[in-house]
Amino acid sequence: MSDKKKVDEIIQKGENLLLEGKAADAIRLYEDAIEKNPASSRLYVARGNAYFCERNWRFACRDYTVAVRLNPDSPETFYSLGLVTFLMNGPETALKCYTRAIELKPDYADAYYNRGVIYDEMGMYVTASEDYTKAIELNPEMTAAWNNRGNDWVDMEEFENALADFDEVIRLNPTREKAYGNRGYVRQKLGDIDGALEDYAKALESDPEDGGTYANRGRLFMERKDYQAAVEDFSELIRLAPMSPTAYELRAEAYTALGNAEAAAEDMKKAEAFGSRVEPDDEEDDSDCGCGCEHDGDCGCGHDAADGGPASDE
Repeated sequence: MSDKKKVDEIIQKGENLLLEGKAADAIRLYEDAIEKNPASSRLYVARGNAYFCERNWRFACRDYTVAVRLNPDSPETFYSLGLVTFLMNGPETALKCYTRAIELKPDYADAYYNRGVIYDEMGMYVTASEDYTKAIELNPEMTAAWNNRGNDWVDMEEFENALADFDEVIRLNPTREKAYGNRGYVRQKLGDIDGALEDYAKALESDPEDGGTYANRGRLFMERKDYQAAVEDFSELIRLAPMSPTAYELRAEAYTALGNAEAAAEDMKKAEAFGSRVEPDDEEDDSDCGCGCEHDGDCGCGHDAADGGPASDE
């Protein structure tokens, strides 16, 4: 049996162990194999993937780095190294990894998408949207890229473009509740109140724990002077984020509009207790209540790659 075939079999066995939730067993398997095949970059990638599954970023990074040294022409390894370096070191190192992966593989849709996420982290929304556009060109069904580009349009206050992107997300995946919340926010900005309410209702029907949607719909109710409905939504926001000063400030505003000064004062006391820095006449800071549109991401790094994790080095 050739060495390549042996490595193929070991990696397949290890991947089966990962599917069974046995990452530690897979790591031991790869350790034995690496002792016998220390020049195999694929084995280091495979063990790095196993460490990644255990959320052991440092060891995963070590193995991906060795794999890159052994095989500097693997775009998949640079992609995986980008994932883990983002988790360890922040965006700058990850940006270099994704850029190198794209240089090696210009049609790497996932790498364009994840590099777009990095640019978003850096506040470079125009550049991020360009990477999402490239990812969409390469994979038109990548809903995460459509969604995140829509959010970049929101950040740039290009609401008509954002609406078109969220429409496409929902067309591709009508069950994606986050897209309804995002589209509702854009419809609200465009003055389509009925459409916004419809989308918010769909978003909350699918995900009743979505604090950002409660916050946005509560604001919409405030605009419509439906203050009791606003109180109910802000109360749900407080249930989900009981230490959010902004949530209490929002409900205090609704109570004030209802003429319930006692309840408003109580909420303002709680807001101050939880660190409110907003004076009565100042603009609100919504950063702690999840308001606005939401970028995709199924793990702590904010990435939503097609395979949900590191790439294999084939």
